[in-house]
Amino acid sequence: MSNDPAQIDIFIADDHPIVRQGLINIIERDERFRVIAQAGDGEEALRRLLEALQLPWDDGLLEFHARRSTVKTASYWQVRRPLYREASGRWRHYQQPLQPLRVALEAAGVNDL
Repeated sequence: MSNDPAQIDIFIADDHPIVRQGLINIIERDERFRVIAQAGDGEEALRRLLEALQLPWDDGLLEFHARRSTVKTASYWQVRRPLYREASGRWRHYQQPLQPLRVALEAAGVNDL
């Protein structure tokens, strides 16, 4: 983490490397921000966050959907299901329209696409 109180540390979590890299490229253009970590899925993000906070891991954290406590949220059904990956392939629907962006990122030196 940054020792500069004016600098904001950011942790990026997204299941697609192109999105993560694009966000990193945009964020790091501003010296007020620094990307300190990234994760490719929810479990990895949670593990890294707990590690940074020096808190222990508990496998029950991934079983939040099984808890029977009251949920007061508009997204009740999302809270009642485990972490899922159904959305992870949806980017493919946009692959062709995003091709110019991919070419531009590669031209800018972003090669992990």
